[in-house]
Amino acid sequence: MKRAPKGHVGLQRPVICASAAKSRIAAILPVGMLGRSALPMRSTGYDDLQALFLMRLVRLMKLRTAARRGLSAENQRRTLIEAAFRSTMDDCVRLGVEAEAHALLESD
Repeated sequence: MKRAPKGHVGLQRPVICASAAKSRIAAILPVGMLGRSALPMRSTGYDDLQALFLMRLVRLMKLRTAARRGLSAENQRRTLIEAAFRSTMDDCVRLGVEAEAHALLESD
């Protein structure tokens, strides 16, 4: 990961190869999710940050499902997972991959 200039505060963009990121998304999605009907794919593909947040969303969806099965609604871990999920959904909207995020939610 690139370092920020001294005194700079903020998120750092991870250095990820776009083709590797897209193949990671394909690897973690259920078979057929990258098809035209399930997940709207872009002709230009996803940039690194979009791919990162879509992968993060899939991971949080899995954690959320497991937490809902095994933890009470008041459990701190479950509360944190829900907050991270909502935040990641907001990030997907801001990054312009809202349709893809909703398609992933519908497939779950």
